[in-house]
Amino acid sequence: MNEHAVSETIKALGLPRVYQLGIVVNNIEKALPFYTEFMGITPWYRGVVADMKTIYHGAEIEADVDMIFGYSGRLMIEIIEPKGGDANIYSEHLRTQGEGLHHLGIEVRNYEGCMKRIDEMGIPVIQSGALKSKGGAMSKFAYIDTTAWCGYPIEIMETRLFGLPLGKGQFMMRVGCLLGDAEKVRA
Repeated sequence: MNEHAVSETIKALGLPRVYQLGIVVNNIEKALPFYTEFMGITPWYRGVVADMKTIYHGAEIEADVDMIFGYSGRLMIEIIEPKGGDANIYSEHLRTQGEGLHHLGIEVRNYEGCMKRIDEMGIPVIQSGALKSKGGAMSKFAYIDTTAWCGYPIEIMETRLFGLPLGKGQFMMRVGCLLGDAEKVRA
């Protein structure tokens, strides 16, 4: 895809700014001290998932994945450790590219509308899913294949509580800790 086509496609998608950098590691416990010091991040948070459905390359899979979240200003840093289960976007990244930057995350307020535009534009979805947190928040996510454009997949995500769209900023993580949706993780 040429540079003009990429620019036009991104405009047509109407995506907001990147809010998240996703990093895949072999072991969160070993990686956490580095990212805490290197990026000056503390505290870290772990989502408490009650139920999750994941589709990878069109097939439902079981994936055991640990994820923690921290903030550098308004930018969320997500550290992901595939622990087991079926092959998925994270385990395949580790297998083929090793540890490192995995995706750019974009938070949307109309997931269904955004995914409809992505489908109409013929942009492939690598992995998608939905999860419910222990406190009742519902999240939908999709990793779209934008590697040829920017070197990484883009994750489209929307989280709602009681039907209302939520931001995923540090304040909401603190609220999530109160509601049982998240817990603090110490380095």
